[in-house]
Amino acid sequence: MVNATAAGNSLLTCDAAIKQFILHIDDELQSTQRQPQSFVIKDLDATHILVKTEVVDHIQKKIMELQVARLRTLRLTRCV
Repeated sequence: MVNATAAGNSLLTCDAAIKQFILHIDDELQSTQRQPQSFVIKDLDATHILVKTEVVDHIQKKIMELQVARLRTLRLTRCV
């Protein structure tokens, strides 16, 4: 994930699957009332999304958690 920052917003570049995961994180935060407003400023195209800079660290953390969970699943699958 690459980002460029300007005026308190960050442009994220990622593959389509990760972008969908970011949109899921946004929906999840809104549905739990932890963040009443969307952190997505603009959904630009399949691989670009403009978000509030203040949530970039949270997004990166969630992506890392997803990657760790996938690795655990792969390890378990190979052991069976």
